[in-house]
Amino acid sequence: MIEKSYSLGSVSAARPEDIPILAREMREIDVIEIRKFAGIGPEEALSFSLRGAKLAYCLRDRNGAPVSIMGVGWLANPRAGMAWFLSSDAIDKIGLLFLQETRASIDTFMQGHDVISNYVYSRNEKTLKWLRWLGFEKLSETDTPHSDGELFYEMARFKDATIRDLYLNRDWSGYLKACGFSYER
Repeated sequence: MIEKSYSLGSVSAARPEDIPILAREMREIDVIEIRKFAGIGPEEALSFSLRGAKLAYCLRDRNGAPVSIMGVGWLANPRAGMAWFLSSDAIDKIGLLFLQETRASIDTFMQGHDVISNYVYSRNEKTLKWLRWLGFEKLSETDTPHSDGELFYEMARFKDATIRDLYLNRDWSGYLKACGFSYER
């Protein structure tokens, strides 16, 4: 990825040295989400995510300090990716840059994947609204051993409608028809 600079800040590849800085400044809702989902802290979550990332970008403020890190990692199914995003409250100060760059990043993250997904804490309303704006949809609800019964939503973005139908309905007839095959039961 080429580093890009704007009046509000910049975007570049995420680096391991960004982790402790962002971990100290992380949004409270993101810290709660991490603890309730995985039972770990911000620095461990960022380290784990960055190590497993196929791609990871960092949005920085005008001074170069990390404001958010987002990435996509592989899942057991190589056509599926796990997208993730963690930020500080400073994200609100670079809102336009955030929206512009995250839309471009998600499109890049989709390359090589039929679907990208992850679980989001049901009370993380800003993130859920942003994900819907990016084209993600809620697939399911679940709790975790650390969530005290509170829900997480499985949010996913699909490459196209045919892929969505395959993943959600397991109906191969539409796929075969789209490929030009005749399919009769």
